[in-house]
Amino acid sequence: MRRKLNIILIAVFLLAILLPVAFMNHNSEKILETENRVVMKFSDIFGKDDDDVWGVGARERTESFLNDNIGFKEFSATATQASIFELFHYLSDSHLLQGEDGNLFYSTGSKDTPNSLPPYAPVGQDELEKSIQNLSAFNDYFESQGIPLLFCTIPDKENVYPELYPNTFFEKPVISRLAMISDYVNKNTNIDALDLTAPLIEAKGDEMLYYASFDPSHWNWKGAFVGYREIMNRLAEYQEGLVILGEEDLNIKTEKTEKTLPGSDFILSGYPDTLYTYSLKKAAGKLVDVYGIYGNDTKSDDAPLSHEKLADIGYDGICQYYENDNIADGKKLLIIGDSYINTFFLPYFIESYAEVYYIKPPSDSSIIKTMSEAFGPDVVLYELVERTYSWGFDNLVAFNMLGESDE
Repeated sequence: MRRKLNIILIAVFLLAILLPVAFMNHNSEKILETENRVVMKFSDIFGKDDDDVWGVGARERTESFLNDNIGFKEFSATATQASIFELFHYLSDSHLLQGEDGNLFYSTGSKDTPNSLPPYAPVGQDELEKSIQNLSAFNDYFESQGIPLLFCTIPDKENVYPELYPNTFFEKPVISRLAMISDYVNKNTNIDALDLTAPLIEAKGDEMLYYASFDPSHWNWKGAFVGYREIMNRLAEYQEGLVILGEEDLNIKTEKTEKTLPGSDFILSGYPDTLYTYSLKKAAGKLVDVYGIYGNDTKSDDAPLSHEKLADIGYDGICQYYENDNIADGKKLLIIGDSYINTFFLPYFIESYAEVYYIKPPSDSSIIKTMSEAFGPDVVLYELVERTYSWGFDNLVAFNMLGESDE
């Protein structure tokens, strides 16, 4: 009897070890829904520095790769979170903060540090000046080409709904970091900057403009449409007769939903949400080329750069190319932005322009110059959501260097 029990225990032990290995993830583009990021790739183990291929960091990188890709990773994480929530009504996910009235907020930091750059922490003069240098060089480059640049910032949810934010972290001053930065840009540069904070606050009503709980990291379709209209009204200053869509041009659907834990079907009681879906009643433009979206790439000879050329220049992001044969003036719009545009109203822009080229900011910003020269835009829209503004400014360092090398 004891022998059989030992055999069973050994078998269970081996299964516990071998099954996660047998079901390891092999999709290098997989997104960890519990952590809102792409898994670590096998090639990342060897590092970017040739001298560090087998250095002290190799073991840590190997552990990180295995931790990301081991089988049942997300199942075990969500099972643990679900158990804690059921027992204590507490979310252990460090990226989700529990606010007021059934609202969740996205955090890039931890439970103790709501954001890696807290939205209400003061900004020093040195930080302001340093942050703006690269953005100014970016603007100067396009200005030298005779191309206007519109810089648009989108606030995080807590700066539109501070009354719903957890009140356990800090006393909120009157002005946020984003407001301080926007004010500095407007007073000290010639950059055409559009901060969507005030229009979104003004548009607040009984219906939420950001997801209450379904996707705490984004605005919803209602908020996105407010942003779209503000952006288009500003772009219209560069071009007369620009088509701007209204709600009468859209099909709008509404449905109720319950928040589930990321990567699972576990419902978080007390966190309902209303989902709005906006779609064009009649689309004149069309998406003809897609690059960098796993399993959904579409090729067109009309695209500014071929997929092969994009790979050759080291572009590591997503780009989409739209055409509209019904626009007679042939105007082109280049959009450099993130998921706040790409996930929502990106297809709306092609109703107003002959060509639209969307690119997600690459890790090497000098590539933007190559892509812009291939496209030849008449106007450029550069969009950043508040929580990524520091990265967005720092990432434009190549344009600061381009400006120096051209002098």
